[in-house]
Amino acid sequence: MMSHKKNTNKSNQRPKRVRAQTKSRIERHGSMHEVVVSPRGMPLPSRMRCNLRLEATQALNRGGAAGNANVRFIPTFCYDVDPTLGSTSMPFFTEMVGLYRYYRCISSSCKASFVNLEAFPAFCCVCPVNFDPAANTSSFENYFSSRVSQTKPVGALTGNGIVSIGNSATTDSFAGSKWTYTQDAYCASGSSSPANNWYWFVGVYAASNFSNGVNVYCIVDIEVEFFELSSPSA
Repeated sequence: MMSHKKNTNKSNQRPKRVRAQTKSRIERHGSMHEVVVSPRGMPLPSRMRCNLRLEATQALNRGGAAGNANVRFIPTFCYDVDPTLGSTSMPFFTEMVGLYRYYRCISSSCKASFVNLEAFPAFCCVCPVNFDPAANTSSFENYFSSRVSQTKPVGALTGNGIVSIGNSATTDSFAGSKWTYTQDAYCASGSSSPANNWYWFVGVYAASNFSNGVNVYCIVDIEVEFFELSSPSA
């Protein structure tokens, strides 16, 4: 019986296909941003998804009054995620909108670390909502009691005065359909905002008067899809 040896000659092997896209992790300001890049000599894809990040620090204070204090972020409006500051686009967003005409938010997560500067405890909340919660809203019960919210108490400064809360949401979860991936109302170009937005509510509540407040450090990660090349590849 004749034996058949496996041909190990590299010259006869089929060359490996070059992937059209490769993932590259880039470190900037101590944070990791994942972007998808094309190898040199390869055309850019017609659409591209990137994971971008915004980091922000806010002081939540009611100026000596009791009640709720909050900040909000707009993950669907990638050019201005933090409307309090204005023009708070994430690292690499400007470069991507230079390559593609339109963008849309696919999903987002928000992690908030609260540091209580008061001598009494407070309650903290991170909640996705499909309307603008505004700043220091009086309807804080709607967010703290929402089935999609994440809440925790934070102890007084003299005790365990630090707590972290994380939450996540997808754009299609607000519409209940995947059609948000194709509808113009959920995408925008350059520095413009989509017609339909959703928000992150990050807030604290205390029954006692705030004098020092609660500091919060937020990390907002957003999965963004860019599409329609500004200059189509040859």
